[in-house]
Parts: sequence; C-alpha cells; structure tokens
Amino acid sequence: MTPAADVSLLTDNGSTKDDLKLPTDDGLLTQIKDGFAEGKDLVVSVMSAMGEEQICALKDIGSNLSYACVRNKLDKMETALSLKLMKA
Repeated sequence: MTPAADVSLLTDNGSTKDDLKLPTDDGLLTQIKDGFAEGKDLVVSVMSAMGEEQICALKDIGSNLSYACVRNKLDKMETALSLKLMKA
C-alpha cells in the first residue's frame, strides 16, 4: 500500500465511499496499515474543506469479531425457532 492508494470506507448509512486516498501522515498511515493487517475494526474521521476530503484521525474499535457475534446470535435464534416448531 502506498499513500496514494485508494481507500474504501463503509459510511454510517451503509453505503461505501471509494474516492479517498490513504493519508500522507506517516504515523496515521502506519496505524491504519497495522490495524487493517491485524483484522481490527477501525473508524476513521474524514475532514472536508474547499472541495477536498482527507482522513485525519483513526479510532480502533476492537478486533474483527462482529461477524462471529452476529453468526452466534443467528444460530441461537435458529435453534430457538426450531425448538418452538418441534413443540408445536
């Protein structure tokens, strides 16, 4: 990854934003690369001024467990539904 590489972000409303570049700040760039390599869920802040947008901050919200948590809850719901249907 180079600082000029494109970044694909998931926005608050669930759509993607694909027109940003990685930051040129070495510290922020390293944090993003390392966090992504470690599978962490990262939230970035994007500053917009004079028609330009740039990633300016980063927050680590944990490791990439979201899929596992959702899958576990769905499995429990399916099991509960199956038990209900068997009793009916």
